[in-house]
Order: sequence, then C-alpha cells, then structure tokens
Amino acid sequence: MKNLIVFLLISSSISGQNLDDYHLDLIKKNILTYRIFFLSHTIDSEYKFNYECLLPTFGWNLRIESEVETISFPEEKKYTFFKISNNNYSYLKFDSQDNLIVDKFDCGYIPFSEKFLIAINGKEILFISGMFFKSPISHFFRLDKKKPVTFLSFLNLKLYNYSIYNIKFKKANRKKIVFNGLISNETVTIEINPKNYDDIKVFYNNIKGHVAIK
Repeated sequence: MKNLIVFLLISSSISGQNLDDYHLDLIKKNILTYRIFFLSHTIDSEYKFNYECLLPTFGWNLRIESEVETISFPEEKKYTFFKISNNNYSYLKFDSQDNLIVDKFDCGYIPFSEKFLIAINGKEILFISGMFFKSPISHFFRLDKKKPVTFLSFLNLKLYNYSIYNIKFKKANRKKIVFNGLISNETVTIEINPKNYDDIKVFYNNIKGHVAIK
C-alpha cells in the first residue's frame, strides 16, 4: 500500500506507515541537500547554478510516496524497510483558496533518482540506496573478498536504485573487487573498494571504455 507524503518546510503532519515527522524531516533534508551537492559538481561555475535547485521556498512541499518493502537483511527483524519515490522532485502547495497546485522545478538531470531504499528501527534510520547521502551497511554482512558470493545480497541492497540484475563476480585485486551486472540489458561494471566495502562505483561499459554513473 502506497502512502502519499508531503514534506513541509517546517514539519510534516502527514506521515506514511511508521514514518513520523522526525524521519520525514531527515529524508527530506537528505534528498534535497544531496541534489544540491550532486548538481554543484556538474556545472562549471557557481553563477550558472539554478536558484530553484536550492531548498524549496516557503509553501512548497516535496511530494513523495512510501511503500513498505520486504527485504532480506542480516538484522531484518529490527528494521522496517521502505521504498521511497520522490515523483521526479515535484512539489505541492495550497493557494489562498486552498486549491492544490503541483509544479516541478527543473534543476538539471539527476540519474537513477526515481527510487530510494531506507530502513528504520526506532529513531535510527539507514539511508541504504538512492541519490542521497548514504549510511554504511557493510558491517551488517559477513563479507569475504575471497568468497565473492558473500557480496551478492549486500550489492542488491546498495544498488537498489539502479535496478541492476544478473550480478556476477569478475575479478579481484588489491585495488578493487569487480562484478558485472545488467541495467535494461546494458552491461555495467561494479567496483568495490577493498578497504571500504561501502565505497562502490558503477560504470556503463561502451566502446570507448567505462563511463561512470556513480
């Protein structure tokens, strides 16, 4: 069952299943501040930055949906998992006549930002996958670089927003652990930093080489 959530700039009185104002506020701030961070690295001058890409002005509310997800996780009994959709960064507000207005501030393209995965345990929140600042989760898993199969469940969670499937081990060395996978039948390369398993990069493969998408 999907729940419509409206993020007010001050606080939200509308919450999805088990999502209170505290969690909603953290999710809102993470999604929107990461958008600023991401886009600020894609322009060549601060003077070209679109002011509408900053936090929304008073009255405008980020519109998202939440849906409880069944996830296989080492401590799954402690956490409730949610799929979050931000409706392509669309906003709502009510005018002086209490009519609902929907608008979208076009700030620039942010790839793979259609869905996010979070987990909640009381006040604790794990930002697992999506175009926001993420929480480390590798310590929940018994990962062994000598046993690549131990990484598969971990990668499925970390790369949830990419919808990568058919993930297979390719090789490992001192600098990286490499897997291949598919996104819409296109091959991608997944590289894990062996010194920090939460540090993962994804590349599209093409004739010219690797094109980073994360």
